[in-house]
Amino acid sequence: MGEIRIGTSGWSYREWKGVFYPNSAKPREYLRFYSRKFSCVEIDSTYYRMPTSRMFDLVSAKTPPGFIFIVKIPSLFTHHRRLSKAAIKIFKNGIYPILREGKLGGFLAQFPYSFKKSAENLEYIGSLATELTDFEQMFVEFRHSSWEGDESILDYMRGMNIGYVNVDLPKIPGLPTPTSICTSDKGSYIRFHGRVDSKTWWKPAESKDRYAYKYKNNELMEWVPRIKELSSRSKSTFVMFNNHFGGYSVENAIMCAALTGTALKDGISTSSLDDYFL
Repeated sequence: MGEIRIGTSGWSYREWKGVFYPNSAKPREYLRFYSRKFSCVEIDSTYYRMPTSRMFDLVSAKTPPGFIFIVKIPSLFTHHRRLSKAAIKIFKNGIYPILREGKLGGFLAQFPYSFKKSAENLEYIGSLATELTDFEQMFVEFRHSSWEGDESILDYMRGMNIGYVNVDLPKIPGLPTPTSICTSDKGSYIRFHGRVDSKTWWKPAESKDRYAYKYKNNELMEWVPRIKELSSRSKSTFVMFNNHFGGYSVENAIMCAALTGTALKDGISTSSLDDYFL
């Protein structure tokens, strides 16, 4: 069995103050507090802007040895698909500090709903992965269901050592459905986004309402067999919660750890969930 790492998509949410972070905590202290509870996190800010080495020096210094970052690939590459050697170099230089410290767990390429299955788009994924996999593995999240059910797509990803991101999304036509697909023995990935209705989901991505969903125990139980299956097929399995509104992602990450018998950090048991909250 490979390791299971459970965390959240981002950590810098002011609404977590008084829920997960102490009321006295300042934003610059959030990551240090978070990394005392969890062993991994997705960096979401890199989706919106190119990272700088100073930024990653700072986040690395706030986390202990063994902590893992998954870096979200800039929208410049995934949504606008402007792939250039110059931009890739800036991106790599920016994230180098966490690579140097052994804290880079991979790259997350989240493509938009409009990015549908085609030979051209698959070739683009391969080109992007080629530019990045000398640093670390790339995981791909599709937001359109046209990519599902095609074994040739998965074979291509296996050949390129690209990880497939399994998702829990609202049950809306056109969105991918839950799966337990592993395309790399190095790493597997699951992302939980919530199960809001279609009217709420199609609001702008910046809308907090899209991620204002708290999973129930039985809903997370549906994923336990998939998580265990993936962990039996890859060295590392990342389980990330993106339903960040109100601290729901933190609560559900802790619930998921308890259900799967996963220690969130070495030496920290999930037997008492109260230990994680104020």
